[in-house]
Amino acid sequence: MQVEFVDDAGIVRLVGTLTRGVGSQLVWAGVWDNTTSYTPGDVVIVLAGGNYYLAVCVAANVNIDPFTETGGTAKLGTHWYVEY
Repeated sequence: MQVEFVDDAGIVRLVGTLTRGVGSQLVWAGVWDNTTSYTPGDVVIVLAGGNYYLAVCVAANVNIDPFTETGGTAKLGTHWYVEY
């Protein structure tokens, strides 16, 4: 999957591979926002430490930062899977 995100500095291209199981659906939800309610299968882009990451929601949540939850090293947290 290729995702393009346009920021003030231009276009940043991120490439990641997403696998989905039978009956599941991935939905592009845009840039992570702390006021948005996310449901399993939502895919967001996260800015952390000057880098962009793809994250997939694995449990419904609001205001749980994918990067903070996974500590920037683990890929799977309680609510998010982050592709580093």
